[in-house]
Amino acid sequence: MVVEIAPATADQQPPPALRAAASRLGVGLEPLHPGTTNPSLAGWYAVRLRPEQQPSEVLSALRALPLVTAAYEKPQDAAP
Repeated sequence: MVVEIAPATADQQPPPALRAAASRLGVGLEPLHPGTTNPSLAGWYAVRLRPEQQPSEVLSALRALPLVTAAYEKPQDAAP
C-alpha cells in the first residue's frame, strides 16, 4: 500500500499527522524515496499492514486525512 501527502507537508519526514495516524492504525510507514530532496518524490510512503488488517479500512482512514492526496493498494513489485 502506498500513500502520497501534499507537497507542502513533505518537508517533515513523515509529518506528525501521518505518524499519528500510522500509530493509531497500527501500521508501519517508511519513505519510498528516503533522502530525496525532490518535493514530488518526498511525499510518497509505503504503508506496511499486519497480516490480519483489512486494507480497505486502512485506506479509508488514510484518505480521510487532509494531508493525504492519494492512498491505494499496489502489487508488491509494482512501481508507485
